[in-house]
Amino acid sequence: MIKEKKGVSVIISYVLLIALALTLAAIVYAWLSSYAKTSLEEQKCPDGVNIRFEKITCGDGKIKLKIINNGLFSIAGFVAKYSKEKGRAATLPLDYQGKNEVEMIIGPQSSTEEMTFKYTGGPVAIIEILPFIYEEKGDMKTKIYCSNAVAKKELEGCF
Repeated sequence: MIKEKKGVSVIISYVLLIALALTLAAIVYAWLSSYAKTSLEEQKCPDGVNIRFEKITCGDGKIKLKIINNGLFSIAGFVAKYSKEKGRAATLPLDYQGKNEVEMIIGPQSSTEEMTFKYTGGPVAIIEILPFIYEEKGDMKTKIYCSNAVAKKELEGCF
């Protein structure tokens, strides 16, 4: 009779352990899903954000860009990326003074000076500029990438 009670208590402990694990998993899931939804909903750029390339020259592992902000709002900077093949997403970063992001306020209807970016060898088929802005809420400053205002250009003969 003692052995039967011991076996029952082991089964009960396993059931309690599984119930505890499932409860914790449900709590973590609920917390993370609500966190992700609020982050995505809050990160929207205004519709008036619009940038484009004014001038592009390339050669010897360098690309020179001049960018114009045609939008209604200032941008705080941008991320420059490229692709070695047409039809592919631009995922390779362009290097501007050792950084992948350019922090520079570009006002509406104004342009940048010509900037030189470095890239690792090979052809450049596509170049992409992703602008970002800062949104201030109280004391917090959040960087918001404007995926709805990406400037993209296919290049020919850029090595």
